[in-house]
Amino acid sequence: MSRREKDANQIFEDKVTEFKDQMFDLGEAKPEQLVKQNADMLKSCPLFSNGGNYSDHEIEWYRNQMTEIDQLFIAMSDKRKIHIADINSQIEKLRKDPTTEFNLAYVDSIKQLSAKDGLGKTFGQPRRLA
Repeated sequence: MSRREKDANQIFEDKVTEFKDQMFDLGEAKPEQLVKQNADMLKSCPLFSNGGNYSDHEIEWYRNQMTEIDQLFIAMSDKRKIHIADINSQIEKLRKDPTTEFNLAYVDSIKQLSAKDGLGKTFGQPRRLA
């Protein structure tokens, strides 16, 4: 494999890793983080009975709103996970080393040529002994 091919392959690997990290961040980590932030926000709202600024009804209304929003986050996250899995399978197909097939064909053609012309260690030995 030439140096240029190895460099291009390494650049591709780096881009794939960066892309996978970004997909994980946007597809799984961020939605989970938003759901957690919603729960933390509700916990940080003190009630009037505890010397705070919020009533029980107000907190309950916020909780219902946050539940709907959290369900949207979870649903979108699940859809993204499926899409990410599809993209990852496509990436794995592209990651396959293209020179593998070439190298196998090359070795096979050298072997066939050596057999035909009686060259090399294996096929040239009967010729040398004659």
